[in-house]
Amino acid sequence: ASLAIFFSVLLTGMVIWCVVFYPRDPTTFRRPKDRRAAFRYYVRLRGGIDYALLALGDGERLEEEVDMKSIEAWCVNLPKVKVGDDPPRPRTGADQVEFWRKLADEIHKHMNELDALVAIANQGHNRRIVFDCEYGGIYFRYLRLPDPTNKVDTGLYLFGATLNQTEMSNGRAEQHFQLLLEAEKNIDRSIRVA
Repeated sequence: ASLAIFFSVLLTGMVIWCVVFYPRDPTTFRRPKDRRAAFRYYVRLRGGIDYALLALGDGERLEEEVDMKSIEAWCVNLPKVKVGDDPPRPRTGADQVEFWRKLADEIHKHMNELDALVAIANQGHNRRIVFDCEYGGIYFRYLRLPDPTNKVDTGLYLFGATLNQTEMSNGRAEQHFQLLLEAEKNIDRSIRVA
């Protein structure tokens, strides 16, 4: 009996340890109503990405999550920015989020130019783009490519960003973005047949 109690305590301890130290499996997010929870979970994981956006190609934001505490902690260490006609000033977390929103839209709008750039390799169109910047990094991935024959279906993309260069270098930001992407693909599969 004491051996059974020992093993049950050991098993319970191992389960608790796994829950605390390993990220949640993306397949646990299945239904459309789980989308918000997936965004909150993977953006709020320690390290990794600071911002994530799921948007339609027409600019409509379907889901967005911001780890403002982390972003603001990094912003004080970044160069000043010039916004509009104002003189250069320290960036705020809200500034950085707005920059990322604009960048996500611009990447989508200029995808034809990026496709033309890689067309020389004859390997098809861009599906995923990663920018390893001087200050952190940026991720962009289509969940549904735009349909050029359909004016309504402008595509669906996932955008993620971090200001932490260490998280880019050690791959944790990419891991968290990939987990969020897999969760979104899982939710998308429950909505439609791909």
